[in-house]
Amino acid sequence: MTACRPCGRRAVVICDAGVECVAGSAAVTSRPTVWRCNLSVAQRLRAAYSRLMSGAGALDAGRAGAGRRAPHRFDDCAYWNPLTMTSLNSRMFFALWPGDEARSRLAALATSIGSRTGGRSVPGHNLHMTLAFLGAQPAETLPALINLARSIGNEPFQMVIDRLGTWRKSGVAWAGPTEVSPALSSLQAALAAGSRALDIPVDDAPFSPHVTLARRVQQRVNEPLRPSICWSANEFALIVSDNVSGGVHYRVVQRWPLSAPTAEKAAASDSA
Repeated sequence: MTACRPCGRRAVVICDAGVECVAGSAAVTSRPTVWRCNLSVAQRLRAAYSRLMSGAGALDAGRAGAGRRAPHRFDDCAYWNPLTMTSLNSRMFFALWPGDEARSRLAALATSIGSRTGGRSVPGHNLHMTLAFLGAQPAETLPALINLARSIGNEPFQMVIDRLGTWRKSGVAWAGPTEVSPALSSLQAALAAGSRALDIPVDDAPFSPHVTLARRVQQRVNEPLRPSICWSANEFALIVSDNVSGGVHYRVVQRWPLSAPTAEKAAASDSA
């Protein structure tokens, strides 16, 4: 046991990346003190990763050089420095994350398609539309990725998911839009180009927007989806793939709203 700074309460050491306070108040520190524990390296990394993914705090990119972070609620007080986790690599991707109504309908569709095709349905909480797959990335890339996402200025848009299909080679059944919104194409292109500018390789194959519904399918589907599913895309997110017992769990690191151009932005664009 040791004392949590700056709240001074009793604390429990959990890993090399920081300290968990048992009953302190939330706090932010520019350089969290590193405590050692007797866990294995893998256990320490898993603990630190769990802390990153378990809360709603967002990295303050404006102070990323100091490694500052708005704390997660993990008991009462927690602080963590992502820049200390240089050996942790996690699969990341930018994606559209459906709202409750669209997710509910997609989840029911995934269950139905999995049953029809003899495949394994994607759990409802994992359903998404990938915009840019980033592969395995160390945690220190987070500030740059968050800065990239903050720079995106696309407006919200509507999607109509009205088509079912199957990729036979990969055994994936999917749903997607017949017509791709220019706003969707623009968002995907901006994220892909920005990621490449960070030396993160992104697949340069033509963008094929889809939601994976089932994997390892035995029978193919290729038909219109009736009734179609309307998806109001008002935000996009950075997602991390977390390996868990029985599969993977996709967790939201941070979300960014899509906002319509303001009059000020339009005037600035016209003057340029």
